[in-house]
Amino acid sequence: MTTTSRAFVPAFDLRLSVRENKSPQGMNPPAKRARINLTPEMAMTVAQYLMGMAEKCDAGNSTIEKYMGKDERGEWQKEVVPGFTLWASLWENDDGSLAGSFRPEAIAPTAAPF
Repeated sequence: MTTTSRAFVPAFDLRLSVRENKSPQGMNPPAKRARINLTPEMAMTVAQYLMGMAEKCDAGNSTIEKYMGKDERGEWQKEVVPGFTLWASLWENDDGSLAGSFRPEAIAPTAAPF
C-alpha cells in the first residue's frame, strides 16, 4: 500500500508579537498584549479564509466544543457546535518577548458535484 503525503500549504502567514502590558488599567488587566499588523491585502486574505471556514462549518464539516461554565460539581459543561479553531505558534526571543504566527492550512477545494 502506498501512502501519498501532501505538502503543507498555509492559507496565510500572519505574524504576531506579544509584549508585557506596560500600562495596565481596569479591574483585571492582562499581563501581556498581542499585536498583529495587517496590510489591506493580508486582511482580505484572512477575511476570505474566515469566510471559507464559516461555509465549511455551515455545511456541517467542522465543529468545536463550546464551554458553558462549571456545574454544581465543578465539572466543565460543554456542547459541540459548528466552529473551528485557530492555533498560533509562539517562540521566545532573546530579549524575553514572545513572537509567533497564525499559519492555518489552506482550505481544500470542495469536489464538484458532477
